[in-house]
Amino acid sequence: MKKDVVKVVLLTAAVYVCVPLMNLWFPMTRRYTFLLDLWLLNPVVAAAGPFGFCMRYGAAVWCALIPAVLFVPAALIFYNDTALIYAVVYLAAGLIGVILALLIRKRKKK
Repeated sequence: MKKDVVKVVLLTAAVYVCVPLMNLWFPMTRRYTFLLDLWLLNPVVAAAGPFGFCMRYGAAVWCALIPAVLFVPAALIFYNDTALIYAVVYLAAGLIGVILALLIRKRKKK
């Protein structure tokens, strides 16, 4: 279980750090990857990590906090403090991932 928590943390942190770094390396794509990053890629990762973890181990609502907490340093380093509102969005996405996983597990048991 600890290895899977580490995998979720590392995957989420890698996405939150690698895409802004790509914006720095390729400044011509900054506008498009910024929108793709904050509005599409990060919410999907924020939902997928807790979803996969809860599908395997059951209810772990705390797992939905991981993407939101990991985004705070990335927001302060790569964006600015106005991007911190997305931490709430990623928390909601993580909770949606947990709820979907619990619903699917419940149906599988029947």
